[in-house]
Amino acid sequence: MTIEFRYTTREAVNILKTLILCETAIVSIYLLSYLLGRPSFTIHALFDLDGEACIPAWFSSMQLFMTGALLWLASRSCRREKPSPLFLKLASAGFIYISADEAAMIHERVGTVLKSLPHVPSIHGHGAWIPFYVIAGLFFVLVMGRHFYFLWRDFRRELIWVLGGMAVFLFGALGMEVIGDLLRSGSLEDASRFYVLEVAIEEFCEMSGMSVVFHGVMRFLLQLHRERATELAPLPTPVISSVLPAMAAVAVPVDHALLVQSDALQHPDEQHIA
Repeated sequence: MTIEFRYTTREAVNILKTLILCETAIVSIYLLSYLLGRPSFTIHALFDLDGEACIPAWFSSMQLFMTGALLWLASRSCRREKPSPLFLKLASAGFIYISADEAAMIHERVGTVLKSLPHVPSIHGHGAWIPFYVIAGLFFVLVMGRHFYFLWRDFRRELIWVLGGMAVFLFGALGMEVIGDLLRSGSLEDASRFYVLEVAIEEFCEMSGMSVVFHGVMRFLLQLHRERATELAPLPTPVISSVLPAMAAVAVPVDHALLVQSDALQHPDEQHIA
């Protein structure tokens, strides 16, 4: 079974713009609902950036899943040794896991269990899951580090998009959570306005960062398809033009013989007189 879809760089840029507009609208609705005193409980619940089973959670989870799906398609199209199909499949599995984490709140549930254990680092009982995720990420980078070198050499622009998006995503997922935990532990612990703003910045960074990553992966997949199309291209024009004269030289005697035979059939009397 073959799965493929075609798009251009301009279409990829338009998709990125559309995603950013959707994320801006989601965050704006959340903030406006809070500023107006939550006039509609249904709308607030649907767009609650800090809630479960809501539009922002679904949106973020689908972004991560689609990024993993594109990386899986890239592994199927890749004919290189570095980055290898295995590297792309592991990266795909990582994004799909984060998608499940976003939808099922796995890290929050794991953090609740970890903070009850002794000698587990945390910030006032929060963020106990962060060291384990950081270790897993560093382990992947160390084991597969050579593949990043080849990505930087051959797909530099695409990798810059992905790394830039990941930086924004991690600032929202880790940075804002750590900053929020530190500030809430002090005099701003009961400041609900700060908490709402923190959640808005955190979720917007996560969604917009992942949109940039998704765009970078789209560009990477496009480059892989261009490489494959180049490999399957026909013979170049100079080779074909050098073959044509030889073919013509062989074809001329054959054509002449056919013409003589055709002339003999059309004028049998002339041939007999001769």
